[in-house]
Amino acid sequence: MGNEYQIYKNLILREIDFNYILPLCCMDFLEQIRNLKDQFRTGSKFTLPDEFKNVVISGMGGSGIAGRIFQELYHGKPTVVNEGYEIPEWVDASTLFIAISYSGNTEETISATTMAHSAGANIVKISSGGKLSKLPGLQVTVPGGVQPRSALGYLLSPLLNSFGMLSPVRDRVYRLIGSIDEDSSFLKSIASEIASNQLIPLILALPGFTSTGIRWKTQFNENAKLMAFSLNFPELDHNDIMAFEKSYMRERFFPIVIGDTTNEQINKRVRITSKLTGLRFSAVRPRGESLLEKVLYTIHCGDYLSYYTSLLRKLDPEDVGIIEKLKSELAT
Repeated sequence: MGNEYQIYKNLILREIDFNYILPLCCMDFLEQIRNLKDQFRTGSKFTLPDEFKNVVISGMGGSGIAGRIFQELYHGKPTVVNEGYEIPEWVDASTLFIAISYSGNTEETISATTMAHSAGANIVKISSGGKLSKLPGLQVTVPGGVQPRSALGYLLSPLLNSFGMLSPVRDRVYRLIGSIDEDSSFLKSIASEIASNQLIPLILALPGFTSTGIRWKTQFNENAKLMAFSLNFPELDHNDIMAFEKSYMRERFFPIVIGDTTNEQINKRVRITSKLTGLRFSAVRPRGESLLEKVLYTIHCGDYLSYYTSLLRKLDPEDVGIIEKLKSELAT
């Protein structure tokens, strides 16, 4: 891709003893991260309707990201991700409506599912229980006990299994994700650069990795308690490039390209964007054969990167106290 990149591959910027700064709560969360490969071994699935014309996936936060990832990978029928209390007016009996809420108590998802039922949609619900599991529709119950963002495999696997997308690559996915569990030293290096220099992650996703970029962003938000931004090529060259060149405090951003592409015009755009703006782009390149493998590998890299950044900031990656306070006040 050119000399504009600093590609992190077995590169250690500085030696840090992460075990020294690892409190017990963080060790528990690390086990949740390491559990991802086993989650994709689950055979959970649901039976597709005989006929449907479109797919709507309703979900929020760490549950909803499963829908975004699926939407980017699946091209069989028009698919929309629904984030909110309402549903599109065109939802009807020809819609496969998939509601995802790990807790089963997400109020936006419950509201949308209730409306979808009234519209006559074919409803599938994926949750560990909660109020959602009691609503009309086909229920897929997944194991509970972890943070929703740590249950990505449980929530995404039923979608991939039901549409026949996971079985051909399941073993390779397990090995790829496991390879990061065995050696994530290059991600510690990136975390060190971000935390030590108090930088803001600026995630630049290549085509096919837009949902992965969003996952990285939200993992930085929740795990590392950092603002982060996710942009994607080629769209960013039509607007954000101006800010890359002239924004104040631009030196505080850490631009990092994720994904890969065989589209040489996209690769050319990345090189020229870096050159014209004077920003040096770092990069994390995926491993794997299929796009699904590459996406899941890159997602797991982001999980570790945000986790290590939280440790360096001396923060509990599992803490979502303010989100829970918000939910509590909304319920009163």
